[in-house]
Amino acid sequence: MIVRKSLLALMKKSSSKDLPDPIEENGRPTFKFWLETDKSTLLRPGWELDWADNEIGWVVDAAEKIQECGTRWCGGMSPEDLRLVPLADIISAIHTTFSSWKRAYRLSNAEPKDQNQERRAHRRSQRKIKVSRQLCAMETNLRLLRLGLGHVQKAALRRKYRHTIPELAAAKFDFLFETVYQSTDESVSENDGAVQASAIDPDTSDDNWARTAKRSVNATVPRRRNLPAI
Repeated sequence: MIVRKSLLALMKKSSSKDLPDPIEENGRPTFKFWLETDKSTLLRPGWELDWADNEIGWVVDAAEKIQECGTRWCGGMSPEDLRLVPLADIISAIHTTFSSWKRAYRLSNAEPKDQNQERRAHRRSQRKIKVSRQLCAMETNLRLLRLGLGHVQKAALRRKYRHTIPELAAAKFDFLFETVYQSTDESVSENDGAVQASAIDPDTSDDNWARTAKRSVNATVPRRRNLPAI
């Protein structure tokens, strides 16, 4: 918030809905970003230029002004605390704000047809970002599963992400998300004979488990097995 309000103050604007035009010469954007007036120097970002050009031209100067004087334009933080904020963090916040305002400026100056196309493109981009983040989160949790988490944690994680696989919504697949049907990579120590621990009871022998699983199948309870990788 302090970065947004400070940038508006440097542009002498009260709202991001009234963004100023960049400094142009003969209808073309220039690499001038500060407008000299009789009373002050006003910030004029280059909305038609990319971030790198703006960063070189005005961002560092603006970030230093915000770090030094930002509390004049926005409360909520003491001047001492603001000076402790790394300049890189302020620049990162300026980048985020600039990207948002650049799109808003271009949209406000576009033809109605182009505005609709821009909005559709933006919505598609946002959907792709959302899906990408969901897939990334799922992959992260699947990797954690493969690292040998206990069957309790595995069951909890799989229940959390079950809704992402519609085919598993049916009640007949409930057993796949129960603790007793999760595998575990834990085993007893070599001093105890290196016997593989059971997912149900570490003290249950393999023979007992086989008999239990057989009785379970006969009772229409699905056989214990690992959930395939998604």
